[in-house]
Amino acid sequence: VTQEVDLTLGYEVTDYTGLSFELIGENTSSPGFDTYRVYANFDDPAVQLVAVYGLQDTALTIETTGTFYQDALGGPLATTINPILFGAFPSLEYDSWVTIGAEDNSGSVDFIGANFVPFEAGGDLIIDDNVGGTWYILPDLEPAAFPDAEGRVLIGQFTTDGIVDLTVNLQYRASDGSNIQVTGQSLTFPIVTPGCTDQGACNYNPLADFNDGSCDFLSCAGCGDVAACN
Repeated sequence: VTQEVDLTLGYEVTDYTGLSFELIGENTSSPGFDTYRVYANFDDPAVQLVAVYGLQDTALTIETTGTFYQDALGGPLATTINPILFGAFPSLEYDSWVTIGAEDNSGSVDFIGANFVPFEAGGDLIIDDNVGGTWYILPDLEPAAFPDAEGRVLIGQFTTDGIVDLTVNLQYRASDGSNIQVTGQSLTFPIVTPGCTDQGACNYNPLADFNDGSCDFLSCAGCGDVAACN
């Protein structure tokens, strides 16, 4: 988190406040695939998010334990999405893409150096070489790069049947005109609960999403004969 001190008011001001995600829909493109959106959050409405990037020493990684849904009519950036086509091709609405603010081709987001080929094939998006790569906007030319009413700037939509681990680096222009970078910002979604999923175990957890190997069958062992004293 990048912080600055407002000497006139005498208290600390924080521009960037972290990443967040939102579940857009379940079983969207096909059964088992859910759609999420990821946001960078700010508490200053005059801030502009101008770039999301990766380099060799500050890698950008967007990885899933499953696959990312990629529609044949979509592309790696939100600006490839034409909402007019949603009626005829409803699954296009759930294409996986990255952005800065824009949700469709009404925006003005561009990229340089990023290899989107594995991502567009349903795999991970990784930028970790010495050349680096970024998707970006030109300052003052993309209205959606400013925080919305909830202080959020959209940076991507991801439809997947797995769990996503995301690490990004951000550059934003503060309200005083300074350019600030925050690196290594991580987020995992959806939130999952590990535990014992075996109903016959002593420590069965009905809320667990996956079995973490902790099942215990001994601590509650005893006599199972209802006619016995014990």
